[in-house]
Amino acid sequence: MKRFLIYVVVLIGVLFIGFTTFYFVQNKESIYLKYGNDTMLQYNVNETFTLEDVLVHTQPDKGTTVEVNSDNSDILSYSQDTKTFLAKAGGLARVTITTSNPNFDRFTFSVHVGDGTPNNPYFIKTAEQLASIGGETWTLNNSYQVVNSIDLNTPTTSEWTPIGGNTSFTGTFDGGNFDIYNLNITTDGTYAGLFSMIGESGRVENVNLVDAKINGSFTYAGTVAGLNYGKVGLCSIENANVVNTNANGITGGIVGTSQYRSSRAEVYMSTVENLNLTASNILGGAVGSATGAVTTDIKVTFNTLTANESAKVGGIVGVNAAYKDADKYRHSMLKNSYTVISQEDLTNNVGAILGENQEQSNEFGLSNIYQNNLYSAANITGFAGQTDQTGVVESRTIEQLYTQSAYTNYDFDNVWTIEENSSLATIDFSNTYLGTSIYDPGNKITSVDALTDALEVLVTNPTSDTTYEIELSEDTVYTMADFSEGMTTWEPIGTIGSPFRGKLIVTGDHTLTFKGFVIEDETYAGFFGYTDGNAEVSGINFEDFRILNSDSFTSSYTGTIIAYAGTAIVSNCTVTGLDITTGNVIGGAVGYIANGRINNVSVQNSATENYANSINYTKAVNGRIGGVVGVSESATLENLSMGINTSSLEAYLDTTAQVNVGGVVGENGGRATSLLNESFIITENAASTVYAGGVVGINRGRVALATLLVNMNLKDNSSSYVGGVVGSNENGAEVRTSYMENVSITGTYIGGIAGTNSGTVTESYSAGEINGKFIGGLASITTGSINNCYTIATLNGQYSDGSVSGLVYRLNDGKVDYCFSSATIGGQGSLYAETSSAFRMSGMIKFFTSNTSLKTGELSNCIIINYGTSERQSSGTNGATNVINQIIYFWEFWHNPYAGWIDCNETECTAQGNYSAFTNAKFSSAIWNFDSIDPEAYPTLRNIPVTADEVVEEA
Repeated sequence: MKRFLIYVVVLIGVLFIGFTTFYFVQNKESIYLKYGNDTMLQYNVNETFTLEDVLVHTQPDKGTTVEVNSDNSDILSYSQDTKTFLAKAGGLARVTITTSNPNFDRFTFSVHVGDGTPNNPYFIKTAEQLASIGGETWTLNNSYQVVNSIDLNTPTTSEWTPIGGNTSFTGTFDGGNFDIYNLNITTDGTYAGLFSMIGESGRVENVNLVDAKINGSFTYAGTVAGLNYGKVGLCSIENANVVNTNANGITGGIVGTSQYRSSRAEVYMSTVENLNLTASNILGGAVGSATGAVTTDIKVTFNTLTANESAKVGGIVGVNAAYKDADKYRHSMLKNSYTVISQEDLTNNVGAILGENQEQSNEFGLSNIYQNNLYSAANITGFAGQTDQTGVVESRTIEQLYTQSAYTNYDFDNVWTIEENSSLATIDFSNTYLGTSIYDPGNKITSVDALTDALEVLVTNPTSDTTYEIELSEDTVYTMADFSEGMTTWEPIGTIGSPFRGKLIVTGDHTLTFKGFVIEDETYAGFFGYTDGNAEVSGINFEDFRILNSDSFTSSYTGTIIAYAGTAIVSNCTVTGLDITTGNVIGGAVGYIANGRINNVSVQNSATENYANSINYTKAVNGRIGGVVGVSESATLENLSMGINTSSLEAYLDTTAQVNVGGVVGENGGRATSLLNESFIITENAASTVYAGGVVGINRGRVALATLLVNMNLKDNSSSYVGGVVGSNENGAEVRTSYMENVSITGTYIGGIAGTNSGTVTESYSAGEINGKFIGGLASITTGSINNCYTIATLNGQYSDGSVSGLVYRLNDGKVDYCFSSATIGGQGSLYAETSSAFRMSGMIKFFTSNTSLKTGELSNCIIINYGTSERQSSGTNGATNVINQIIYFWEFWHNPYAGWIDCNETECTAQGNYSAFTNAKFSSAIWNFDSIDPEAYPTLRNIPVTADEVVEEA
C-alpha cells in the first residue's frame, strides 16, 4: 500500500510537469503593428478604422489585455467597446498601445487627420477619392495630398471626368510624386486634363502621370489641366498620347493654355517624356499657349509630333504672348528649357522650342533655351515663320546634352540634375521651386506700369537673383493699396526660407517712395524681411512706416528697409518717419547686417503732422538698437546720418533687460565711417543695464568720423554706461577722429567720448555739457588706450557720492597719452583735475603696497588747464614738466622723461605762448594743429573733419 501511494504521487508530479510544459509550448501569443512602430498613418475627417487594421494579435492569451490611448482625442478618438478609431478633426495625434503581457513593449504610431486645410490636406488613396474632388465635401478650394500610387482604370474612373468641370480648382494639390496611371479622356468637351481649370490661387505640384490618353475635340487640352491661371510644377508626364481634333483647339503636353488672370500663371520644373502629340491649331510640348505667363525649366522628349501646315507648333510652347490688362502689359517668359525631337518628317513650320512669339514690341525675356534635332528636323532652330529669331535657340547634339556644360546658366544646385555622360539633364524633383522673375538682368524699368509688373514679380518670387534697374520719368509713391486693395498690413519681402536675393535700384532724377506701410507681428519686420546673396537696395525713400507687435509677440529683427540684411548692399536711401514698437534687434533703416555694405543712408523725421517718430523698446529681452543700423557684424558702414534737417526722433527704453543703443548704430563689428547723429534722442526709464552711445552703442570694430549733435538723457542707473560717441569701446576696437559738440548728455558712468573703453580711442574730443555720477571728460572707465584727445566740455557732478574727472574717472590699468583737458569741472561729488584713480601707484610703490584692490594705470604727457579747485593727485607748479610723487620720481623719470601731466597756464597752452607746454610735452604737429591765428585758441586736431575716404585710406 505504501509503495502504491508513492507511485500515485510520482504520477501526479509527472502529469503536472507535462501539463505545464504543454501550456508554455502551446502559448505562442504574438502582438505587433502592421506598419511598424512609429509609423505615420493618414486618414481624413469622419473616417474610421479598427484596432485590427493596425494591430496584429495572434493566438491571444485569455489573460492579456490591450490598452489604447490617443494623446489628442479631439483629433482622433478611440472606442474601447467597438475597438474603433474615429478621425474627428484635422491635425496630428499620437497613439500608444500597451499590453498586460510583459513580453511586449509599448507600440506607438501617429495619425495625421486631413480636413482640407493647407497644413492638414485631405489624403487621397484611391481613384474614387480622386474623382470626388469638387463635390460637396471635398471642394475645389481645399488642399489635397496623394499618399500612394493610383490606377484610374477602375469601373467608375476608366473614363475620366476632369476635376472641376466648368469651375476652377483654387486649392492646392500635391501628387506626392506617386504615379497616377491610365488617365483616359475620350468624351468631347471644353477642357481635357486631370483638372479642367486651375484658378489663379490654385497650385498643382508633384503630379506623375503615366500612360495618359486624351483623344477627342477640346477647346483646351493638357494632361494636367486644360486651362491654367495658377501654378503647375514639379510634374512628370510619361508616355502620354494626346490627340485634339478641334480645329481651333489649344493643346499642350502639360496644360493647354497658361494665362494671366490677376496674377501670372506658371508652369515650371517639369518633364514630359516620350510624348505623342497630335493637333491642328496651337500646340506645344509642355504648354499650348502662354499669355502673360511663365514657362521655365522644362524638358520635353517626343515620340511623335503631328500637326497640319497652318498650325503653330513649338517643342515647349506653341504661342508665347503678352497679356494686355487694361493699360498694362503682362509679359510672358520662357527660359531654361530644352527639347529632343527625333522625327524626320516634320515640316518647317515647327519651332524647336517656340512656335510663335507674338507682340515683339514687348519684353519677353526669352533666354537660355536649347533644342536638339537628330535628323532632317535639324533646321528648325527658332520660331515658325520668324527667321529673325533663330539665334535665340541654340542647337545641341544629343551627345552634348549628356554633359552639364551644354546647359549654359542652368541651375544644377536647385533645379536640374544630370549623370554626366550617362543621361540627359532632368529635373531634381526633391527641390522646391524658388520662383522666376519676369525681368532678366539689364532691362531698365522706365514706366510706372513696368515697375508695377516688376514689383509684383519681386513680391511673389523674392529668391530670383534679378536686377530691377528703375529710372522713372516722374516721382512715384507706392502704398500698400497699390500692391493690393484692402491691404492693412504688409508681409515683408523675403523670409529665411525664401530670402530676397535680387537688386532693386533706382537711378535718375525722379524718386520712388514706399509710404504708409504697417508691419505687425513679423519675425523679420521690414519692407524686406530677410535678404541673402547679392541682394541690393538703392535710391529708394521709405516714408511713415509703422512696425509693431502685439503684447504676446516679439520680432527678432526690425528695420524699415531690411530687417535682416545678411550680405546685402543698401545705398542712397532715406527713411522719413518711423514708429517702431517691436524687435530684439532694431535699426531705423536696417536691423541686422552681417558683412555687406550700407552707405549714404539717412533717417529723418516725418513731414506728416503728429507722426510719432519714435522707437519704443518695452520687451523684457536684451535689445540692440541703432537709429540707422541695429547690428553690424562685420559690414562696411559709410555716411549714415540720423535726422538731417529735422528736429528730434526719440528712443524710449522702458524695459528691465539689457539694452545696447546707439544714435546711429547699436552694435558695430565692422568699419563705420562718417556717422552723424543730430536728432536721435535716447531716453531710458527702467533698463537694468544700458550701453548707450551718442553714435554707437557698443563698438567691436573701427569707428571714424562719428559725430554727436543731439542731447542724450539716461536716468540714474548703477549699470548705465554712456559715451558721447560710443557707450562701450571693446577690446581690440578703435574710435578715431570722432567727437560730441555743443550738446548735453546725462548718465551714470559717462564719458565725453566713451562710457567704457577697453580698446583704443584716438584723435577725438568732447565739447558740450556732461552730467552724471561718475564723469570723465574723455571716458568714464578705461582699461585700454586713449591718446591724442581733448575735452573742453563742462563737467557737472550731480551726486554727492559721485566723482568728476577732467580726463577719465577710472584708469583701471589703462593708459592716457598726449591728451589735454580744459574742462570746466564742478557740481557735486569728488572733483579731480585728471582722474580719481591712483595712477601714480606703479613701479616699486605698487609692488610693495598691501592694497591689491586698487586699479591703477598710466597717465603720460597730458596737460591740464584751468582745473580750478579740483583735487590733484600730486603737487606741482605751473609749467612743471614732471609733476610726480617724489618717492617714485627717479623710477618714472628714468623710464620716461615726460611721464605724468603738465599743469600749465593760459599763456603756455595757447597760441600767444606758441603752445610751449604742448611742444615741451612732445605733442606731434602731424596730429595737432598749432597754426591758429587766434591768440587764445588751444590746439585742435588736424584730422577733424576729414573726408570719409581719407579716413578709410589712412586706417
